[in-house]
Amino acid sequence: MTEIETVQEQDEMIHSIEYRNRKQRNAQSQSSLAGACGVLLMLLAGQVSVAQQSASVKPAAAATDSVRPAPAAANSAAQPAGKKSEAEAPGKSLDGTIKVHGHWVINVRNPDGTVADHRDFENSLAIGSGGDVFLIGLLAGYYVPGDFGIEVLGAACHYSCGIVQSVSTWPGLDLCGPGNDAQTCSTTLAYNAVLAPTTVSGSVLAPDAGTLTQVRTLFNACNAVNGYKPGAPIVAPAGPSTMAPIDCHGTKLTALVGYLTATGNFTPLQITVPGQNIEVTVTITFA
Repeated sequence: MTEIETVQEQDEMIHSIEYRNRKQRNAQSQSSLAGACGVLLMLLAGQVSVAQQSASVKPAAAATDSVRPAPAAANSAAQPAGKKSEAEAPGKSLDGTIKVHGHWVINVRNPDGTVADHRDFENSLAIGSGGDVFLIGLLAGYYVPGDFGIEVLGAACHYSCGIVQSVSTWPGLDLCGPGNDAQTCSTTLAYNAVLAPTTVSGSVLAPDAGTLTQVRTLFNACNAVNGYKPGAPIVAPAGPSTMAPIDCHGTKLTALVGYLTATGNFTPLQITVPGQNIEVTVTITFA
């Protein structure tokens, strides 16, 4: 083997190594870019991570009534006294996701006002039933919020009871209108018109004895650009909405009606006699 051949082989080996290193760096850069785009899309789409917890606080209730997980003793011991971890700090999300918390308090009252049953629990975003689309549309400016509603389901309601502002406007028309879900509806719904927290409350009389096993919150959203009316096909909005939120309240105009939150993850409430009052308060917060 001559010296010239040895030098040429060394040059070829060096070029081969440099080419392989460039390919590896390019692949790493593309992977990093894809990861960054994925995180950005998650933030823009309002991907939601919701903690599902529920608890039963019932007079003379058995220990099995509570479904809220007990705090881990090891985690408590690891934290200095009087100091919370960043994960526990309110309003912080360490993984960059948006967290929706729907806190429910339900009291079942006798006609004399005494409490017959009580529940206090968290709910979940209704992904696939409108909740995720509603939040994304609000963030993007394609929807403006309208009225809300509450639905309580179970045998005591002959399937469901509705709490709305009106049975002739959305979403009350969807829930309580002829041929729809709710067999019993009240128009006692009230809510505060702030971004967060949003508190929705009201009450309805149970038509029968039995259990209450599920809950939902409903919403109505409008988009003036599309000019939607009830019964119009559901398609993507043509552009950002130009309607003021106040114009979407108490109307039959709608771009989207659906469930915002829903859960059945709580110990069923007991209605012992028809006519007991179901009092509901839902507080929705974001973190």
